[in-house]
Amino acid sequence: MKSGILSPQGIATLAFYLVVAVTLVGALIAVAARNIFHNVLGLVLSLIGVAGLFLYLNSPFVALMEILIYVGAICIAICFAIMLSEPMYLPKPPRKISKILGAMVGSGLVFAFLFLLTKRPSGSLRRKGARTGPSLPWAITC
Repeated sequence: MKSGILSPQGIATLAFYLVVAVTLVGALIAVAARNIFHNVLGLVLSLIGVAGLFLYLNSPFVALMEILIYVGAICIAICFAIMLSEPMYLPKPPRKISKILGAMVGSGLVFAFLFLLTKRPSGSLRRKGARTGPSLPWAITC
């Protein structure tokens, strides 16, 4: 039995190191690139490498979900967001005070509603004297 690089164990070890290298190179590109689109492509490469690690761990379903969800959905959504956003060098239009005040009032009302909803006692939604047991006529009540 061979114990060299061409043995099945040696090829599996080389494949593992290749997948780790792809993951690390993708992560470095995602962090170090100056262009934001190149950052996303590095993230894609890194996530494909992570999917390869899941394949190496004998989890093909998790690897395919990694590619489908993270690479196929999130990274593509990030690419669309980059392409549809305005360039950073264009001047921003001034904000209208009416929109700012409307947003503050709306968010304040939502906060007050949620605050009051959490402070309400748990049994206060029921009527006084209401039955708490089964409401079906054929149900046995104690």
